[in-house]
Amino acid sequence: PQHCAYPFENRDAWMEWIDPLRLMSLMRSREGHAGLTGADRERIRSTLASAPEVGDALDTLFPGAFDHRQATGTTHISVIDEEGNEVSMTTSNGAGSAVIPRGTGFMLNNMLGEEDLQPGGLGTWEPDRRLASMMAPTLAVLGDGRRVATGSGGSNRIRSTILQILRHLIDREAGIGEAVRAPRLHWESDQVHAESGAAEVLPGSLPWPVILHDVPNLFFGGANSVACDRSGRFTGVADPRRGGVVLSG
Repeated sequence: PQHCAYPFENRDAWMEWIDPLRLMSLMRSREGHAGLTGADRERIRSTLASAPEVGDALDTLFPGAFDHRQATGTTHISVIDEEGNEVSMTTSNGAGSAVIPRGTGFMLNNMLGEEDLQPGGLGTWEPDRRLASMMAPTLAVLGDGRRVATGSGGSNRIRSTILQILRHLIDREAGIGEAVRAPRLHWESDQVHAESGAAEVLPGSLPWPVILHDVPNLFFGGANSVACDRSGRFTGVADPRRGGVVLSG
């Protein structure tokens, strides 16, 4: 499949795209909020102050979300039918246990083997405490009337994948196909991961080393997505990074 070019033209544009990925990774790390600089915290506070509905949504929809922001074989399916019903579902076995109970036909999970679920290190989860997963099935209604169902597998790359798709759709007014196929970035451990095509356009002045990946690359998740525009026209996009499939009927 054809992949879109990176849409960034200068260092400032790259930083505006990469920095939110950096902040998400830091807040998900062992240090969590304490690992942010004073400037980072002020930017977050000012952003929430300018959009109080975001903070209200966190309090209403995700009680205790901030208490879990330091903690986190996945498949995603997105569906929209002709009656306007939407489903976005991510399901996971974690790292997979390779154990299938006789007569059941399904594998037991191994969520405690997922590094992203235990940012304090493997073996640090406390019993009777909820595991905060990075899985984030997403439904969105855009300003132009489009309705979108998306989501992804990919452990800690889920957060960067979904954010970038939404930014392509909202900030760049891209189509769902372009948003899914566009090369992806991920910031982690003071490194920027980038799908190939970035080598020629990434500015040499970035403050982090760049790790290049071939396109398409399963490292960056599998965001199988579907959109319906105001006229009722459907567009399904199978993410080639993880062998996605589109079905219609």
